[in-house]
Formats: sequence, C-alpha cells, structure tokens
Amino acid sequence: MIYKKFINDFKVSNICYGTWGLSPSTKKFKSPGKYSKKKTQDLIKFALKKGINFFDTADIYGEGVGERILGSQLSGVRKKVFIMTKGGIVNSENKKNFSIKYIKKKITNSLSNLKTYYIDGYQLHNLNSSDNISKIFKELTKLKKNGILRSIGFSSRDPEDAIKIIKKYNFDFLQVGFSVYDQRLISSGLLKEVKKRNLYLLTRSPFNSGYLTENNNTKFFNKKFQKMISKFKRNNKNKIIYSNKSLDYSALKYCISFKEIISVIVGMASKLEIEKNVRVVYQNTAREKKWKKNLKTIYE
Repeated sequence: MIYKKFINDFKVSNICYGTWGLSPSTKKFKSPGKYSKKKTQDLIKFALKKGINFFDTADIYGEGVGERILGSQLSGVRKKVFIMTKGGIVNSENKKNFSIKYIKKKITNSLSNLKTYYIDGYQLHNLNSSDNISKIFKELTKLKKNGILRSIGFSSRDPEDAIKIIKKYNFDFLQVGFSVYDQRLISSGLLKEVKKRNLYLLTRSPFNSGYLTENNNTKFFNKKFQKMISKFKRNNKNKIIYSNKSLDYSALKYCISFKEIISVIVGMASKLEIEKNVRVVYQNTAREKKWKKNLKTIYE
C-alpha cells in the first residue's frame, strides 16, 4: 500500500474504499450491492487491517445507513482514518438540493451517523456548473473555518464541466471518473487545470462498473455503451495487460500510475477484491514506464 499527502498533510492510502455498494437500497436511492450488516462491517474491518485508511460515503447511501455502518466501525480509529461524505443528492434520478438549510441539516445528520465531531472531506454530490452554489459555498467555507469540515470538494460526472467549477470556486479537492477506457480527465484538459491550480485530485470507477475486470457480471442496460466498451477491450487488451497480470490489476495500475491522482476510489464487494487491489502498485520502474508508454498509443 502506498500513501500520499492529502488535506492537512494527512497521508491517505492510494486506494479509497467507495462504500456505495455496501449500503442498502431504499425507495429513494438504489445500491448495486445486497450485503448483510455483518458482512459490510467485516469488509470495513478487513480493509483497515490491509492498510486502507481512506473511506468515501454519502448521506444518500442507504439514506444514512451507509454512514452509520461506517461510523460504527471507524469510531475507534477516528484519528487514523480520513472520512469523506457527500451531500445534495435527493434521489436516484439525481435531483439535487444545495440550499443552506438542507445541506446544514444533512451535515448534522452525517456527523451523528459517522460518530464524529468533524468531517475530513465534505463534497457537493454530482455538482454541475449550472447549479447555483454561491450561498452554500460560503456556508461550507465558514464550517471549514470552524473545524467542523476539514476540507470541501465536489464530485462531478463530467470532467469538462468540472473545469468551469474549479475556475469559479476555490474548492480543496474534486473527484471524477477515470479509467483506461474513460480518458475524459485528460482529453478535457482537467488534469492540466488541476496541476495548474494545485488542487487535490481523486478518481473513481477504474473498472467502469466492473467491465474492466476478468470476471465481469455487470448487466448493461445501455447496449450502445456495452458495444463500445466491448470493442475497446477486444482491440486493446494486449496493450492494457501489464506483465501477464490480470485485466483488473492492469486497469487499476494504470490509474495509480498518475502522480497527480492522490487516491483511486474503488468499490469492493469481497475480502478477495480488497486483498487484490491493495497489492497493486506503480513504482515508476523502466519496465512500467515502457508499458505505460505503449499503452498510451491506444489514444493517439
């Protein structure tokens, strides 16, 4: 496991445990996983044992249940872990509420759920540049000064749109999707902007909903996307694979290889997945550089 400096020089694991899949589905918000509370707790404990000290959740995951499960397992090691949560999403249809009253209420609930008096990183969930956040941004800044929030950031579905946001607001960090298939972080120019502004960058979805793994059981509802990614994998698998490793290993290694990326948020459904992912490293050796250089020819 490799650790990188993040907010306030806190060294976080370069694998962040994304806990959406560990949270139960509700009428308002669906979850891709169906796990018992005990299994979820066991996975969090195992992740801690394997060196993961970075966890990402949201108030809408299980409508608070996800935060409560995470809080129950991390309260004993609170100062040794970095906890991020998100707010603003109301339902699975991505309806949002970034009003001061709503977000402050959700932050209060998150603090209670997570059994903590501060949140290491608070994010506006699926923020878009068209969202009016001028008032709530000022309020979050106040909460940061008071120490209730140690840092503020946002998650974005569109790297190109994220550029507009960071040019307008002085966030501490952001998270976007990025993978060997999804190159929008680079093609949009967002990576350059992040470096220019000294922002902390987190990425998610290194396996594109599980498709960039050896044993994929994902059921795609978007047939067009399924066809596109199938073709990509078929045409480029030989370049993606690193030194006879698995597709999963190679896909995650690619994301980790970018020094600008502090941590990669990964959803993990088993101890085996955790075990495999924490073993993935990139040490910038000559062999790794050659592999990455060859892999980049896919996009030329």
